[in-house]
Amino acid sequence: METQVEKIGRKKKSQVLSRLGRKPVVIPDGVKVTIDKSLVKAEGKRGNLSWSLPSLITAKIEEKTVVLSPKTVNSETKAFHGLSRKLILNMIE
Repeated sequence: METQVEKIGRKKKSQVLSRLGRKPVVIPDGVKVTIDKSLVKAEGKRGNLSWSLPSLITAKIEEKTVVLSPKTVNSETKAFHGLSRKLILNMIE
C-alpha cells in the first residue's frame, strides 16, 4: 500500500517547519534570559524560571530575541519546536 505525501510548494509537508516555532521570542525590558547548553533561565521582577530544552532543539540569543531551531526536521521535532517557543514565551511574559 502506497502512502501519499502532501506537498507544499516544492517541499514535502514533513520538511516544513513549525510556523510558530520560526518566530523569534522577543525579550522584554527588565527580563534577563540566559542559555547554558540546553538550560534556559529567565529572571525578571516576578521571579526566576528555568527549563531544559529537548535534545532535538537548539536555542541562541540574538540581540533582544531568542531564536529556536531544530537539529533535524521530522514530525516529532516540529512539535517540540513550537512547544519550546511557547514555553519560553510564557517564561518571560
